[in-house]
Amino acid sequence: MKILFLDHDGVICLARDRIDDFNAKAIVILNEIIDATDCEIVVSSDWRHYYNLSDMRKLYVEQGVKKVPIGFTPYIVSTVEAEGRNPEVPTLEEGRIKEIQQWLRTHDFNKKLSWCAVDDMDLSALGPNFIRTPRINEGIKQTGIKEKIISVLMLSS
Repeated sequence: MKILFLDHDGVICLARDRIDDFNAKAIVILNEIIDATDCEIVVSSDWRHYYNLSDMRKLYVEQGVKKVPIGFTPYIVSTVEAEGRNPEVPTLEEGRIKEIQQWLRTHDFNKKLSWCAVDDMDLSALGPNFIRTPRINEGIKQTGIKEKIISVLMLSS
């Protein structure tokens, strides 16, 4: 199984778009990734706090994504959200990393899993399975990003 951990803002929802819209060209790229890899989508975006899985799936269909998410990463409170600075509470980036790692531990699929996490935040602690989209106005439309994602997802196949 191939899993694409997908952030929204800065990846498929770009800075100049309406907040609740996926970028049409980014969706074309996402669909090409889905076609090339047959990956499943797990939403790691904060949007998972505002939609239940059924509504998120409807949104994906409405926006033209070829596959709907199979689930969400779990929620870990970040330092940004917590009151005060508790050293046991991770930063937003650390929280996202821990959420993806927790999902992977919970769903190990007998080690028959290839995965890629795509985000505009720096999640490089995830190692070579992480692809960053640093330009929030371009997201996965950035030159070479699609090929990197496909390469990571196909590496373990």
